[in-house]
Amino acid sequence: MKEGKYKKSLVSDGEKQQFEEKINNLPGDKRIACITHRNADPDTINSAFALQELVDRRGIKADIFVSSMNKHPQNIAIINHFGMELQDELFWEKNKSNYGLVIFCDCGMNNAAINVMPNIIIDHHHENSICEECLVIKKRTGANATIIYYLLKKLGFEFVYPDPLATALAVAIEIDTKSLSKADENAEFNFDAEALRELIFLGDYSTFKHLAEHYELTKGFFGALGLDTEKIFSGCLALCGIGHIKDAQQYCIPVIADWLLRVGQAHLAVVIGIVDDQYIKVSIRTDHESNVQISQFCKDVFGVDIKDKDSSGARGGSAGAMILLSARDQEKLACANPEQKQTSFDLEMERYRLRIKANVADA
Repeated sequence: MKEGKYKKSLVSDGEKQQFEEKINNLPGDKRIACITHRNADPDTINSAFALQELVDRRGIKADIFVSSMNKHPQNIAIINHFGMELQDELFWEKNKSNYGLVIFCDCGMNNAAINVMPNIIIDHHHENSICEECLVIKKRTGANATIIYYLLKKLGFEFVYPDPLATALAVAIEIDTKSLSKADENAEFNFDAEALRELIFLGDYSTFKHLAEHYELTKGFFGALGLDTEKIFSGCLALCGIGHIKDAQQYCIPVIADWLLRVGQAHLAVVIGIVDDQYIKVSIRTDHESNVQISQFCKDVFGVDIKDKDSSGARGGSAGAMILLSARDQEKLACANPEQKQTSFDLEMERYRLRIKANVADA
């Protein structure tokens, strides 16, 4: 790629000038409404958050508006981490006289969270409808946050390392472009890639990775999967029994253990299943806040040594156990009906629960 292309600007001088004029002409007693699209995602939320921060540094107050909030755990993690305050349509109806400027972020007339006429539209969806009377900054990028970043640069916004806003925009671009896999092959320059590269250096990388890939999950997430969260979560412990499964399904056990450890209160996750009525499969996960000595825990609770080939974890804070059932137990299960199998499994789970509680103080 030629050197000159790095000097290209996604936002024109004219767009910058018109944007500033609209912001500067806002009456002193009015606020700005930053409107997201319906079923808000990280790109629209973080874009609105960046605009809110931009005008706040200029002494202007802004609010972010959503409609029905998308309760995806990643959205919740982002909102909680950055301390975002989001308003809804009811708040708008009660307070709309307080607003002198409306900015659509990542949306158009057809999918905005609030039914209102915008003054500015910043969007990367070319199928979204616009209005003739407002300033439209619409670009062919993989993420709306990319446009916001170049607008901020054009306006002279200064990021201070490690800047939370840079992190928020980087997260939005990473997610909405699916790690830059949604690049436009016909585009002369990949603005998403340049923006993401710069923002990662300006932001906090560990937070970026956490929110983009390893965000917290909620209890509601597991409830939606049909799991009884009241039984699973107790103190620092997340104990989940998935019952009788086939050999081809046993990969689910470590995956669920990884997921459970991403719930805020959980510092020890244990998932147990019985595979093909022949052996008990266990996956164990601990985080950096856990004081559980994992090898001793495996020995005390499951009677196995994690040095054994079949009872080892692939990384620190990770362990597993494979406990062969006796020939008598295998014979019983082979003759049992599903209800009898479930009753037997529930008794086995209760036995392990009591052992764990005896070994872990806050379980």
